[in-house]
Amino acid sequence: MPFFWIPFAWVIPLLIPVGLFLLLSGRWGAPGGPQRGHGPDPMAILQERFARGEIDHDEYERSSRVLDGR
Repeated sequence: MPFFWIPFAWVIPLLIPVGLFLLLSGRWGAPGGPQRGHGPDPMAILQERFARGEIDHDEYERSSRVLDGR
């Protein structure tokens, strides 16, 4: 029975600092959804949709002005 607790004596003290590091460094999911600066660029998505023919030129121009803030 005492041998059952030996892994816990090593694992738990190692998991706590690793978990704190991941949480504080932002590499673990932060509350509030996705972090800013991660994920695909909206303008690149718009260009891909236009290139695939999913949207026409007018929709592309309107959406591009919205994304540029004009």
